[in-house]
Amino acid sequence: MIRIGHRGAMGHAPENTLASIRLAWVLGADMVEVDVRTCRSGEPVLIHDETIDRTTDGRGAVRDLTFEEIRRFDAGDGETVPSLAEALELVAPLRRINIELKDAGAATAAVTILADRPAAGTGAPSLLVSSFDLGILRDFHRLRPDLPVGALVEGDLEPVLRLAEEIPLFSVHMRPETLTRPLLERLSGRGLAVVVFTVNDPRELWRLKAWGVAGIISDYPDRLI
Repeated sequence: MIRIGHRGAMGHAPENTLASIRLAWVLGADMVEVDVRTCRSGEPVLIHDETIDRTTDGRGAVRDLTFEEIRRFDAGDGETVPSLAEALELVAPLRRINIELKDAGAATAAVTILADRPAAGTGAPSLLVSSFDLGILRDFHRLRPDLPVGALVEGDLEPVLRLAEEIPLFSVHMRPETLTRPLLERLSGRGLAVVVFTVNDPRELWRLKAWGVAGIISDYPDRLI
């Protein structure tokens, strides 16, 4: 099972910051998950929301601010909002990262940043690109068909299963309350790795481990040990 730190280790440190990523590894994560959006100047940056209001001491929409402007604000504990390039530099070459693309521009921007990233090998990927938006996954796969992609499910699973017939999905990411053991067996039987998000309750963690899910995303990577 892959132990994945949610936005780094957001239960312990400011989410989607370099400090949070570093702490996730200290706490035993095998992989970190980060959210990526494009800002006005075109850089893909690590931030979950459409605005910087909740996670920094600034205000405004990410798409209306340049990276230089976003960097002026405190993202918590003196950290700043990092770029995807900075995060990849931190994780390379020995660490794993799951990049969740939050907007359409992020696919093209991520491809540019990942230009020198080698094709995926066998086994658990060192880099996984995921999104709730299936159109974004199609776009990314068209540009980098050699890198693994995962679909996040919110509601109806059928569109994801249809996508899996179009492109080689590596994984399906689901909430624990929507995953049943028969569904897990169905998805695994189709060759899809099932990743569950976001799981913090120790009892839930033990249940999912016993079921044999491929990965669990948690705000507290130390609870996954």
